[in-house]
Amino acid sequence: MCGIFGINYFLDDRIINEVKRFLYHRGPDDNGFYRDEYVTLVHTRLSIIDLSVSAHQPMRVGDKVIVYNGEIYNYIEIRKILLDEGISFTSNSDTEVLLKGYIRYGEKILDYLNGDFAFCIYDIKSKFFFLARDRLGNKPLYYYLKNGTFIFASEIKVFGEFIDFEYDIQALGDAILFNINDYSSKTIFKDILNFPQAHYGFLDTNNQRIVTKRYWNVNIDNGAVHSEKFSERKFNDYLEEFENLIINSIKLRFRSEVPIGVLLSGGIDSTLIAIIVKKLCYNVDFYSALFPDFKEIDETCYVEKVSDFLNILVNKLIVPYEDVDDDIKDLVKTHFDIIRNFSIYAQYCVFRELSKKVKVSISGQGSDELFGGYYHHVARYIVVDDEFLLKRRILYGDGVLKEIELGMSMLKGREFFFEYNQKFVAKIRKVIKEYEPNYDILLEKFEFNLERALYFDTTKFILPTLLRYEDRNSMRFSVESRTPFTDYRIVEFALKLPLVYKMKDGYTKFILRKLIEKYGLKDVAFRLNKIGFEAPNKKIMECFNVQEADDVDIRLLIFKILDDTIKKFAQKRRSR
Repeated sequence: MCGIFGINYFLDDRIINEVKRFLYHRGPDDNGFYRDEYVTLVHTRLSIIDLSVSAHQPMRVGDKVIVYNGEIYNYIEIRKILLDEGISFTSNSDTEVLLKGYIRYGEKILDYLNGDFAFCIYDIKSKFFFLARDRLGNKPLYYYLKNGTFIFASEIKVFGEFIDFEYDIQALGDAILFNINDYSSKTIFKDILNFPQAHYGFLDTNNQRIVTKRYWNVNIDNGAVHSEKFSERKFNDYLEEFENLIINSIKLRFRSEVPIGVLLSGGIDSTLIAIIVKKLCYNVDFYSALFPDFKEIDETCYVEKVSDFLNILVNKLIVPYEDVDDDIKDLVKTHFDIIRNFSIYAQYCVFRELSKKVKVSISGQGSDELFGGYYHHVARYIVVDDEFLLKRRILYGDGVLKEIELGMSMLKGREFFFEYNQKFVAKIRKVIKEYEPNYDILLEKFEFNLERALYFDTTKFILPTLLRYEDRNSMRFSVESRTPFTDYRIVEFALKLPLVYKMKDGYTKFILRKLIEKYGLKDVAFRLNKIGFEAPNKKIMECFNVQEADDVDIRLLIFKILDDTIKKFAQKRRSR
């Protein structure tokens, strides 16, 4: 992946170099710019495919110039189509395929793409800006349009070179209270907006706006939860289809001219990826984050089961949790946004370690949202399916009572959310006095229909935030992250898969578990506890002299660190 930037002004060399400095970590291998009297485009490159100078950006063909962040995983297949139509190439890069595909097909090229991307193509003659972002929003793209100034960039930090940061109080407060801040075009900063995923758009200079159009969506079944009864024959068909999709997705994401590493947590998602990677005979390193001092979040035993079964060597990182205040400050500066808590610190540490050996990572991000892996997915299902409830009670005993309680609470709506959050709102108002919670967001986030909830979690409320975390953590250490489960074909398959093949016999993500069992690792496939990337939040808070804290306290501390960082940015800018 890379860093991209553009502005509808001519910039001098000093400012261009400042922009490059902000984006350097996203692309330390090469950099460049295009500039005329109407525009300046800047690119920093992390070289993954075609490492030669032929793939340098900004790339120009005729009167079109592109700055592009991402990978088009099926670029070889698209290149062949274009070659058959008589289009020639001077490089082996996916960038040239993308640009010439756009010249040939216009916005219709987006229908061909299987990849993670954000890009801008500028027409030198017409002064036309065309922007687009991938279907799931794997790659970031922010923009600012005010008083005749148009800016876009891969990261929000860059905007501080041109404007003063001002908080959007509503968005900021909701991010701290609800842990929701990637669900719309708004960011926590006024006038800095998210370019929407699965959209393309252009700058309308006459009306001072960005005109966008959606090019992809998934039409889900909004019917009853029991829309289909379990069928062994149909399940085997679905299992075969899913197996073929995930294998092909992984194959595409192993297209690289640099070394690749695989993240292995010991959970269902990363275990399945590790099994397939081994089955495909790829020679890669595996990486795990472990917490041996905190047994409740440590997954050493499952990592060892997978590594022993596959006969693979795993790089085991013991995540530090004492005297990490400098790390945490850098983590917040890296994200330049509100983060849920310090759980992503473990991921940050893994990417720091992984970057010493490889430049591309593969992870299991996206599976929980697509296949119903979270406790609140169970809570929705358990109160409407008696058979599932009985079998889950056998597996978890009285532990299901909390899931039932949560499921029933979701039916209460606004009154429940208001009462539950009052003590947290009071904490936030001590820092952000004008804040008024937007409970309408929660009404949608806790949509009771599970099919719709999975769609919202995938496209609005959970996965976009997790993809942002993974992008910032990986790119902080100049690593490109790839997530096979977010292949749009798997997303379409999963969101249309009847619930009974996701929730079965008391288990979540049933179809994934059965595929792992098919490969011979049943005890990991049907493990009962779910951990994921976690961190000892209490111990980390003690580094900041805080003894007791809930998630809102943690997010308020994160906001304080972020606010201090922003003030230092402003001071430095004023001093120049």
